[in-house]
Amino acid sequence: FGLVFAVLGFGLSSVFPLTAVLAGLAGLASAAYMTVNMTVIQVSVPDDLRGRVLSVRFLVIGLSPLGMLAMGAVAEAIGPQWAVAGLAAAGAALFALVQLFARAARARAARQ
Repeated sequence: FGLVFAVLGFGLSSVFPLTAVLAGLAGLASAAYMTVNMTVIQVSVPDDLRGRVLSVRFLVIGLSPLGMLAMGAVAEAIGPQWAVAGLAAAGAALFALVQLFARAARARAARQ
């Protein structure tokens, strides 16, 4: 959640020193996320499926320029500050939904 809050603050900030600090925090949070994400994949995915899972992960990373293209259009329409803040809010909502569904899936798996 640290990455989302740092990006949200970055998007809403109009004070340069605060923006610089929030950008640095977003970078740190992003690096931590990538490290944890790769560790979870290596620990939890069976050896024979790891290549497939990593290929999907790298496909998503490779397609990110398409998202940047869309964000450029959104930023052009509503302004970059609101576009970044909206992206962070959408990320927070998506994170909450994933957590909700993951919790429900874990509960179903525990009952079986």
